[in-house]
Amino acid sequence: MFKFLGSRSQIFYTRRSVAHTAFRESIIWRASLVKFTAMLVFITAMGAVCTPAGAADRPLVAVIDGGVARTAELQDVLVGEYDLASDPPRPAFQPKFDHGTYVATVLHRAAKGAVDIVSLRIDSPTNCPDNLNPPCQPDGAPIAAAIDKAVALGADAINISLSLKSDPAIEQAVRAAAGKGVPVIMAAGNNGADRPANLAMAMAGYPNTILVGALDAFGEPWAKSNKPGPRSGVDYNFAWRPGVDIDTADASGAPAHASGTSLATPMETASVLVGSSPFKPAKKVQAAAAPVADAPAVGGDEVTTASAVGADEFGALDIGFLLHALCGFSLAVALYPLALAVDRARLRAARAA
Repeated sequence: MFKFLGSRSQIFYTRRSVAHTAFRESIIWRASLVKFTAMLVFITAMGAVCTPAGAADRPLVAVIDGGVARTAELQDVLVGEYDLASDPPRPAFQPKFDHGTYVATVLHRAAKGAVDIVSLRIDSPTNCPDNLNPPCQPDGAPIAAAIDKAVALGADAINISLSLKSDPAIEQAVRAAAGKGVPVIMAAGNNGADRPANLAMAMAGYPNTILVGALDAFGEPWAKSNKPGPRSGVDYNFAWRPGVDIDTADASGAPAHASGTSLATPMETASVLVGSSPFKPAKKVQAAAAPVADAPAVGGDEVTTASAVGADEFGALDIGFLLHALCGFSLAVALYPLALAVDRARLRAARAA
């Protein structure tokens, strides 16, 4: 009898020990699962930290001009430059004139650093004719090609701070870009005329095109700015933005002041992208770029002032996604095996107890 009770007691304690060990193992594995879930959350957060701010969803503006210098202020937002006017292409980010850097700097500041910029260089490699203002391009084909290129690159807006004259090839490119939902913002020009010279382009892309005039320091239309014309708001959009004695920077990065509708235009471009402009462009759609045709001469936009880089450079737009993935993968590889080893050690200790 005593021996039987002893056997039952032994069986009882053996079962209790097994049950206790199983319970401890289940607790440890549940804790491991919780830690694994927490690790995934941590990896996601760290991936976001590793990703440059807004890199995945920052708007892209194509600045069609005479090239943009990669100054200290612009180096983090100027993601590439394509030379549409020279073969072989000129060295990137080494403009002959300050104009494009003026424009890009004003855009960067007006958007509070929230947009990326790709420079599409269209200035002629030769000297400007006497009747044109630098940066100039007497052939419309590079400008039309630049507009098509901007669409192909996925630009969210196109800034053209040049005084464009009526040109069939450019009109077609503007029409194609605007038809795909890409707003084209253009300088109205500094001739003091009662209407801009590029109305045909603005009408070709209406309502996704905007002409921009310059306001003086008192908020009044600048005397040298071209005026809207009688059909503004009906056949084309016209916006007024500050454009006189605007703070900017030259190609060396030094502070500068400039005046002209060229400087008013990037302010409107920034306004369109941040949603404060009264003009609301249609939703952008992806489509093949229109063919480029040859075109007659066009002029530049006067500013009163006190290289093709390929996909490798332009790939900076997608570096945020890559960094996010690399950060997450690296953290998972480094941390999870360590946590798993600790849990396995605890399980072995529990089984041995």
